[in-house]
Formats: sequence, structure tokens, C-alpha cells
Amino acid sequence: MKFEFVFLAILLRTVTASKWHVYPDPEYKVMACKAGLESVAAWCSGTSKSFKCACKNKPALGSWLNCVYNQTTKHDVFAAESQVIKYCDQVNVTLTHEKLKDAYANATNYLVDVSKDESFNKTKPINYPITFSKKAKKAYKGYYIGYKHRFGNVTTSHYLGIASLSMWGALLVIASALHWIGKLVPSAKKSLTGGLFNNYRKSIALAPTFSKTHLQASEKPWANGYFPTRFESIVLIIHFIYCVVACSVIGFTYTEGDKVFKNYMAGTSRYYGDRAGIILSYQLPLLFLFAGRNNFLQWMTGWQYNRFVTFHKWLARIIMMEVLIHSFAFVAQSDALGKTHSRLQAEYYRHGIVATVAGCLILPLAAYIVRKFAYEIFLFVHIVLVVMFTWTAYVHAESQHYENFYWACCGVWIFDRLVRFIRACVFGIRTAKATFLVDEATIKLTVPCSSYMKPFPGAHVFVQFLTPTTFWQSHPFTIVSSITDENHFHLYCKVKNGITKKLLQKFQATEGSEVNVKVLVEGFYGQQSPYHHYDKAVLIAGGNGISGPFSHALKLATSDSKTETKLFWQVREYSVLNWFGEELMQLKNTRVQPVIYVSNPNSTFDSVHYNSPSSSSSDNSDSDSGEKNTSSGEKTKDANDSHSSMLDKFGFIEFHQGRLNATEVVASEIRESVGSVAFGACGHPAMVDEVRVAVKNNLSGSSKRIEYFEEMQSW
Repeated sequence: MKFEFVFLAILLRTVTASKWHVYPDPEYKVMACKAGLESVAAWCSGTSKSFKCACKNKPALGSWLNCVYNQTTKHDVFAAESQVIKYCDQVNVTLTHEKLKDAYANATNYLVDVSKDESFNKTKPINYPITFSKKAKKAYKGYYIGYKHRFGNVTTSHYLGIASLSMWGALLVIASALHWIGKLVPSAKKSLTGGLFNNYRKSIALAPTFSKTHLQASEKPWANGYFPTRFESIVLIIHFIYCVVACSVIGFTYTEGDKVFKNYMAGTSRYYGDRAGIILSYQLPLLFLFAGRNNFLQWMTGWQYNRFVTFHKWLARIIMMEVLIHSFAFVAQSDALGKTHSRLQAEYYRHGIVATVAGCLILPLAAYIVRKFAYEIFLFVHIVLVVMFTWTAYVHAESQHYENFYWACCGVWIFDRLVRFIRACVFGIRTAKATFLVDEATIKLTVPCSSYMKPFPGAHVFVQFLTPTTFWQSHPFTIVSSITDENHFHLYCKVKNGITKKLLQKFQATEGSEVNVKVLVEGFYGQQSPYHHYDKAVLIAGGNGISGPFSHALKLATSDSKTETKLFWQVREYSVLNWFGEELMQLKNTRVQPVIYVSNPNSTFDSVHYNSPSSSSSDNSDSDSGEKNTSSGEKTKDANDSHSSMLDKFGFIEFHQGRLNATEVVASEIRESVGSVAFGACGHPAMVDEVRVAVKNNLSGSSKRIEYFEEMQSW
């Protein structure tokens, strides 16, 4: 049983996270009668919104019942009486239907029409029941309309919030059903070919939102990581349109004569504020769930983590729009009611302001350019602001009895962190061996496995480097199992800014090719793509992206699968065979055909080593020119001999000079395939996008099932 199943209970709990009261029409009439009569006459000193006076004062109760019986039909009388009993019970007055009828009958003997009494003063308490006069009827109508609009809008808002959550639920259920049908009955999925299915996949499922750009957008500093796929964009656009319509169009209006909100601004601003606040409350738990690493929905739907992160980011933007609508609506209402100063003194109102400010700061400080160039700052600030937002929003919402939504958010977040902690503890602190691969500007980490958790093709882990300044950071890497030792796995980390740059500086300080570093590993995450269900698998990798595709290829090579497999790898130098040669040798004499494209054909098989930036050729400065030429000639000869020897050793690999043309490879492999074919890609974003688009473009007119699995994780 997976940890992630527990999330299902949390999500279902969200649907009923807040119990709101649905007002039936008789209740509106009961409330309007009480408020309308109290606006005409007083039976108790002082003013109060409670039902204490109306229930305990006999003349007030009689007047109230006279109005209720006059405004309800015979069909609604019992329901109206039940509402009166409920309200009186709240102020510790026990009534029954018989007692109400007796109180009404008694009151009818003493009813006074105060509109005919010129000496009547409505501010002075009276001790007799009054008739339901014309003035009282007008007040009643104003309150009836006001209550129905206000609380009816709340009810509608809850239904719209549930509908929003249900749409996401329906999408996830459909995606899960399709995923598991394909997983349990592979032949069913492979049979979905032809015009209708291929056109859908070509136009929506596999298509980037804009022409060819998906992952490649991450190369643009202004982009938000990458552009969503067209499918993701359609889902988000539909959700956005729904939220716009739900928050601004459906179900509320202001009517002149409203006695609850006595001017247009006070009424409509409250309607907008309640609507946006309630709808966003239903969506918030999804925001936390989609961002979690232990999201059970990944297992259900088969979607990658980066898809849920995409939904998380855009859902956050939409929710923040709703937060702003809610906040500005109540600012406008406070002004319209003249309550700005008094509300600023209220704790719930001030916490709401802080929550809004925290939410507004989260979005720009989570932009891709911040994550890329200042990840540590982003991570720390993001956690602090999210905690601040959640806490202050909880205090704000608690005043209106919406706090359970925030408990649901906390439950999802805490559970995800708990499972992450357990995963890390099971793995334990490990000593990883780090090797610097000069030609690839890459650090190779060799990490001992946990005896309880074993790697699998396509898996990735999150690593915390236990140094004083980086121990709290968690970085994702795709893994490849060690060939020489099944109790170890490798990570290939491209040297960039941040932790990899600090590791490089550690190499420079020691002037060695290897260093040991303490790490805490959290994993394994991800799912194994089902290439074995297809007649042919074509795995395309670029540079350090070889880890995932190679793991899948090796799994196919060592299993009973009859899948024809090709592994394409785009590299810069032949020297990659020095640090990945042992892995590639495992594919010799198997059904896997490795094909390597070398963009720098003049490179040689230099041994793996670390070059200190301070090293130079100054060692030859004392030699004469003849010695230098002899040395150079010998080195060239040795290099050529080494090159030929290595090519012989890797004779089972098909080498090509130049760059891999993914478009041509995809078209050729589909053309040569006698059955279904699955493509997988991991490497430079531009290359992965090219593979995706090439697969998409070759769907037209094909009778074969052509699948695409994106092995690259990017967020």
C-alpha cells in the first residue's frame, strides 16, 4: 500500500471541510419578520441582533408569530414554526409547535395597530403585540430580499466551489481510468489509432501550447520555467473562465429597498467578496496537494510531477486573483458602510490584510528568474510566506467558520513532509563519492543504496548536501544504477550555480579528482515508463540526460521483453566513453542498439581527470623546441592509438559524427517499425521539444500506435 493513498481521504475531507447552513425560504421569512417588526417597534431596551427579546418577551413573540403566519402558506407553516423553535433554543427558550400556536392565539386578542397611534414612539419599549401594518410589511419585504440575496449568494458560492473541485475530480478520474486501462490492458491502448485518436493526440495531448516550444521556454529568462502543453493550457483556460464567470456573473444582484445592505456598493461588494472568498477556499487544498512530492494523484493518473507543478503554479495565480477580489470587495464595503476604522481594529480583518500581502509577495518571488538565479532565497522565502499566508488566512477565515479548509491544507502539507521525512530516514545519511568529469563539466555522485529501497528505471531522488550552508536545500536528480555494484547508484550533476558550483570549489581546494560528501537522499520518486508494452522503443538522450533512457534500455535488455530497442545519445566528445563506458558495455550482445552522435569528431578518449584552473603548460618552459615537438608527436600518436583501441572496444555501438537530427530519427524509426513504437527523450530542452514535435507530426495517417514519454523532469 502506497503512502499516497492517505491523500485520498484528505481530499475527500476537503469537499465537506466547511459545513454551511442552507437557508430554506420559510427561514428567510422568519428572520425577515423579526427584523422588520423590530424596525417598527421595540419591546426590549437596547438593540440586539439576537433572538433573545423576540423569544422571551411575550408581546414580541406574539407580534413575530403574527407576521410569520401571515407570510407563510399552510404548506410552510410547520417549517416556519420549526425555525422559530430553533432560534429560540439558541437563547435557551424551549418552545413547541403547540406553545407557538397558543402564543399566537393569545396575541391576536391584544393586537394594536401602532400606525394609527400618533403618540407612538418606536424607540420606547412597549408591552403589547402589534399588527402587521403597511409599514411593517415594507420593512419585512426589504429584509426578506436582503437576507435572501445575502445568504442565497453564500449557498450558491458553496455550490460553485464544490463544482470547481468536482471538475478537477472528474478530470483526474478520467485520466486515472485511461492510465490504468493502458497499464492493465496494454492492447486496448495500442489499438487507439486512426484519425480521431491521432488527431486528438496531435492537436492536444502531445502538442506544445505554442508551435514547438515547451521545455525550451526555460532557456528564456523571462519565462516561468516552461510553457504548458496544449492539454494543460486548455484545462487551465477552462478553469480560469469558470472562475471568472463564477466570481462575477452567476447568481447575485442588488435590489432597491434592500434593508440588509442599504446601498448598492455595500450590497454588491459583499456579494463579490463572499463569492470569491468561498470559491478560493475550495481550491486552496488542491494548491497544496498538487505541489506535494508524495501526491497520490501521480500514481493514479500516471502524470509526471512537472504537470502537477504546472497546475500548482497557474492555480496559485488564479486563486490570488480571487484573494484580491475578496480583499478589495471588503475594503469597498467597509467604506460604503462607514466601518473602515472599526474593522481595522478587528483581529480577523487585520489578519486578512496580512494574508493578502503575503500572497501578493509569493507570486513574484516564485518567478522562474528568481528560482534559477537565487534558488536558496526562493526556497526560504517561499516557505516563510506560505506559512504566513496559511496562518493569517486561517485566523481570518475562522471568524466566519471557514477554518476547516485551512486545516485540510495543513493536513496535506504536513502529511507530505512527514512522508518525505520517513523516506529520508529510511535512506539515512550516506557518504557519496563525487568525481569531477572535466570534459562534461559534470559532477558524478556515487551514492550507496538503502537496503529497503531500490532504484528503478526513470526514478529520481532529492538530495540534501549536508554542509553548513546547504543542508536545508533539496535538489532533484535522475538516477542510474551502478553496473559494478548493485548497492550503489549514480547521479550526474551538471555544474551550474548553487550547490554544484560549491562542490566544484571543493574540488579546486583539494586539487583532486574525487572527494567525499555527506548526503541525505529522499526517494525514490517517479514511475517506470512501459516501453515493454510496445514492439519498438526508441530512447533519445542528450549529454547528462542519458541516465533515464539508459536505465530503461538496460531494463529492456535484461528482461524477457521482446521489444526492439534503440538508444540514441548526443554527446560533445568521445571522452564520455571513459566515464559511461562500463554502463554502455552492458548493452553489448543484447537486443539494444546504441547509437552515439559526437558533435566534436576531433576529440579523443582522454582519461577522466580533474584539471585545476591554476594548472598550465608551464612545465615545458625549460625544454627546447625539439623536445617539445617530439613530445607533441608522441602524444598525438598515443592519442590516435587510444582512439582506435577504444573504437574497437565499443564496436557494437554505431557512431556518427555531427549532431543528432531528432526529426529525421523519429521519422525513420516510425517508418522502419513493423508495429507500435514508443519514444522517450531526456536532454537539452530544445532537443526534447524537437522529439515531442516530431512524434506529434508523424501521427497523421499512421496506423501504428506511436507513444511518447517525456523522461525529462523540469519545473
